[in-house]
Amino acid sequence: MGERRTLIEIVKPAQPPGERRPSLIVLVGRDFGRQYFLTRNEAVIGRDDDCAIQLSDARISRRHSKIVGDPGRTAAPYFRLMDLGSTNGTFLNDRKIKEAVLTDGDRIRVGSTILKYAIRDLVEIEYEEKIFRMATTDALTRLYSREYFLQQYTELFHRSERYQRPFSMMLVDIDDFKKVNDSFGHPEGDRVLEGIARAILDVVRREDLVARYGGEEFAILLPETGPLGARNPAERLRRKIEGLRFCAGEKEYSVTVSIGIAGYPEHALSMEKVLSCADSALYEAKRTGKNAVYIFSPPQEASPSR
Repeated sequence: MGERRTLIEIVKPAQPPGERRPSLIVLVGRDFGRQYFLTRNEAVIGRDDDCAIQLSDARISRRHSKIVGDPGRTAAPYFRLMDLGSTNGTFLNDRKIKEAVLTDGDRIRVGSTILKYAIRDLVEIEYEEKIFRMATTDALTRLYSREYFLQQYTELFHRSERYQRPFSMMLVDIDDFKKVNDSFGHPEGDRVLEGIARAILDVVRREDLVARYGGEEFAILLPETGPLGARNPAERLRRKIEGLRFCAGEKEYSVTVSIGIAGYPEHALSMEKVLSCADSALYEAKRTGKNAVYIFSPPQEASPSR
């Protein structure tokens, strides 16, 4: 008779509930999916740059309301919501308030934005952060998606317009990328895209916003930076990518990029025009031989920066 075997499945005990943390989650609004963790310190909700909970909503006052923790209470997280004399009011569960105590599950409405106050464990928080990343990033490169980039671009533009602050737009396009796909296949093309994305992240600052804007095109927003200030990082990026080496089997090859730069308010005073100027500069970089950085200027005056 054959040998009989008994299979024993070892089941790991369920993990005990983790640390529970209070937070606000944007349920409705342009900042959908964002999470803001609350501490005992005061957190102001509004449009101003110095607000701990800064929201992109024109119907929200610059300093709309605030959430204040109670340092004397230790049994559970305890917070009060207070209106700061906002134009359109602060609402808790559809009731206009001046001041109220928050409880788990409450919904706060400021302007057109709805936030949920929740006390959750870290497992839930990590899950929702993963969902947010999936909704806002490109699956291949892990850079921001075009849709999320344009949303953040709108926010940056209105803030720059309001406070008269400069910014630059950089468009980066891989030269002759079709040849990579045709010669080595799309999986190899994907590896190139991943390599370019890593190179960009190595060069840009933390405050810069980077997205995969199209198939082989990337977009970079540089706040508080004029076009001349954007030239140096653009050149560093061009040289860094030019120096990368890729391998397809035993074949080693390299790629280059062309980069176009335009700035607000130097080159344009509308969102659409800034993008159009950056695209025109990118076209000039391509037209004059590729592997170049161009700052926008009228076509007859365009000149490479190298």
